[in-house]
Amino acid sequence: MVAIVAAPQHERLIDLALPLRQMLADGNPLVHQVNRELKLKLRFIVGLSIRERDDEMAELGLPLPSTHFLSEFPPNEPKNPIPLEKLLGFEAVKINENYYSFHNLLEACANKLGGVHYDPHGDAHEVVRDIRNLGELLERQGIGSAFSTLLLLARTAIAGLSPLKEALAPDGS
Repeated sequence: MVAIVAAPQHERLIDLALPLRQMLADGNPLVHQVNRELKLKLRFIVGLSIRERDDEMAELGLPLPSTHFLSEFPPNEPKNPIPLEKLLGFEAVKINENYYSFHNLLEACANKLGGVHYDPHGDAHEVVRDIRNLGELLERQGIGSAFSTLLLLARTAIAGLSPLKEALAPDGS
């Protein structure tokens, strides 16, 4: 994952979805397994969410984009340290009137677009339907935008996980 983030190539960015999902979001994510004994309070630094950006634009009377993918946190905006659960719920994508979290994006990219996971709930389950719909929207909108948001999540995760990495390998190896 670090290698993909360090030298991002468009064709390799879909490969971020699986390790990010395993590390951060799966049932018992790897980060929790590794941090079980250390009990570090990991925090991830984020800026404004897509919804907050829309709210600011609306207050200024600016037109709201129908499709908006978060690809960076500008240096001049306020930053907040948040725990992993809030990072996963952080709204990073807007398509039409729907807002999607980093977790939704991970699931859509890994499941719908990457085909690396089968959900036993099937299409009847509301979350599965939402993820399928987001995947279909991403395919129509252009997957490159989704990759920029995945890359932002990966960079945010790597920075937030650095205390864990340092605790496990203090010599930098």
